[in-house]
Amino acid sequence: MQLQAIGFVCGMFYRGRSFDKGDELASCLFICSTCKFRSTSAFNEKGETGGELLANLVEAARDHRQMDLKIARHPCLWSCKQSCAIQLQDDEKIGYHVGGFTPDQPTAEAIIDWAAAHQRTPDGEVPFAEWPRAMMGHFIARLPTMKKEKE
Repeated sequence: MQLQAIGFVCGMFYRGRSFDKGDELASCLFICSTCKFRSTSAFNEKGETGGELLANLVEAARDHRQMDLKIARHPCLWSCKQSCAIQLQDDEKIGYHVGGFTPDQPTAEAIIDWAAAHQRTPDGEVPFAEWPRAMMGHFIARLPTMKKEKE
């Protein structure tokens, strides 16, 4: 059975994405799909936003590594002064909102390296020494865990 339109994903409502009922969505990387390509232009020469380009690159990096990481594109994470923006949320670990990225391959690789380091921790707090260099200076907010309510 598929849930459509508005689904509860990683502790957030997410519109327009299908998920199978019972999907494990403990950890999810949201990528702002509407972030500008540059501060002076929303689109590149191919008509892609910076967010779309970054999402494509991050998804390709994840797939190349065969990493188990849910990625969801979300229109506008309200970090327009610090685009391109992403948000890593988890039901059991600290999450992060980060931005100010250039939509390129080295950035995508750093995001995947950081997400992998986050997955290896018990609480989501990646030691500073393990942060990819390209992630430094991009942290906007630390997010509390999205622990599931006990029934």
